[in-house]
Amino acid sequence: MNFLKLADGVSGLFPRKIKIDLIRSSTGQKEDSLVIREDLIPETFNKPTLLEIKKHIWRVVDAKVTRDGSYFFSKRLQLYVEDPDQFQIGDRFMVPSRPAIFPFMQETNVTDEQTMLHIDEWREFEFLPVKMASAIHEEILSIEAILNAETNANTLLGYDRFLNRNALFDNALQISVDDFIEVTEGFMKGKVCVKSRGVVENSFVIESSSATYYGLCTEGMITELSMLYFDSVDDELITLLTTFNLVAIDWSGAKIYMEPTNDREETAIKI
Repeated sequence: MNFLKLADGVSGLFPRKIKIDLIRSSTGQKEDSLVIREDLIPETFNKPTLLEIKKHIWRVVDAKVTRDGSYFFSKRLQLYVEDPDQFQIGDRFMVPSRPAIFPFMQETNVTDEQTMLHIDEWREFEFLPVKMASAIHEEILSIEAILNAETNANTLLGYDRFLNRNALFDNALQISVDDFIEVTEGFMKGKVCVKSRGVVENSFVIESSSATYYGLCTEGMITELSMLYFDSVDDELITLLTTFNLVAIDWSGAKIYMEPTNDREETAIKI
């Protein structure tokens, strides 16, 4: 699943830009127009995609270019969107796997101190103990089977099945919150709110200069840890893997990122 957090406007020196029109698929009504740097947009919309724009989450159900050719050259793209919870395609699923257990969520009013997620984003890019690498790899093989079964299909509207991940991965960490904040030089930023479900009990959000982390915390110890909007491996990610003996997993992409070893030149190992 893709999750894109888009903001109107551009930055940098003469960046290449794309104008995006958001159109509600069910009514044909234009919801918004934005000008976005092209590097923030995937080359193709071929798997389930959520957009967060102005704190509203949309699901992309179709993408059309208003001129011939690639939209990177046409400079204009029409994205047909719907509210994720109101758009269902039969037995299609947004993600190829889900956690075994979801945390308790309490309905309440959303505040600016809460980070909004869709339910299918929960723990999609996750950190787990390196000692679980073998069990994680087995799970990844099962997810790859789901992804490969639809290699030639456009899965923008979802997958035809999904895997319930091993409960072994739930609450598998014991990391001091204070130590984590010290390593990332981050700060607490409220709690997690799942769209249409409520605020996640015992949740936290920590923001550093390069990433936003979230998860569950009990008595000062992080028991589940995930990252929002993973883009690429950087020094901070490598430091986390090394310091806390972790692996990072992109469940939707069926990838594992591990601490580099001395005999490899890569900054991380992708399995």
